[in-house]
Amino acid sequence: MAKAYVLTEGEYSDYHIIGVYSTRENAEAIKKWLLAGESENSYFASLVDIEEYELDPCLDAIRQGLTAYQVHMKWDGDTEGVYSADDCYSREEVLGVELMAYPWGIRGKVFARDEQHAVKIVNEKRAQMIAQGLKPQRN
Repeated sequence: MAKAYVLTEGEYSDYHIIGVYSTRENAEAIKKWLLAGESENSYFASLVDIEEYELDPCLDAIRQGLTAYQVHMKWDGDTEGVYSADDCYSREEVLGVELMAYPWGIRGKVFARDEQHAVKIVNEKRAQMIAQGLKPQRN
């Protein structure tokens, strides 16, 4: 996937975009120019950042007719719930496909053909996370 590199500055209400660049190298060049003469540890330098964004996220999935789902699954593989995008917090919430690990299990946001396909995808990711030692320990 193609990416955009966004040079930003500021924080809170002063946060703003300086520019959007096609490569990290281009964004780094402008950042270097902006910070010429600044110490790396200066307050101003700490406010300038490069953020990376995927271009046209999820567009292929939507064109393929896939639906966004959120799956809650226990670490033992039991499914706690499957929610379509319309049932989730919002469609924007599901656009960034992700897996979040919790002591009780995982919450997966995925694009799939149907609920069973969504559960299968999250279950495969759950198994990978366990195999990689990424399962959080309960306190």
